Amino acid sequence: MVRNGNRWRIAAIDEENCRIAAVRLDDGAGAVFTGDYPREHINLGYAVTVHSAQGVTADTSHAVLGENATRNLLYLAMSRGRHTNTAHLYERITDTQNSRRPFSRWFAEPRWNQRD
Repeated sequence: MVRNGNRWRIAAIDEENCRIAAVRLDDGAGAVFTGDYPREHINLGYAVTVHSAQGVTADTSHAVLGENATRNLLYLAMSRGRHTNTAHLYERITDTQNSRRPFSRWFAEPRWNQRD
């Protein structure tokens, strides 16, 4: 059975007959997708939540973490990549906070022209 969120590895492609053989990563079950099914119902997955990544190893990992990330989530996110793990941090800025921060001058002209 194919369900939303399943992760698969493509095992073979038969271009002449429009077939894709794939193996499900969590249990090794195989399936052959034919006709328009791959085009209409299958998307390449490039992102997952930290929770669904638990137990998964990839070559590289990029995590986007905000102010609510706990150390447990950080550990989980930073231990998924076999070769590299990168954390991208973000902070929400309200309009009142934005008016106190002089970032607008950084974008007024290219940084390499700034003197300070």
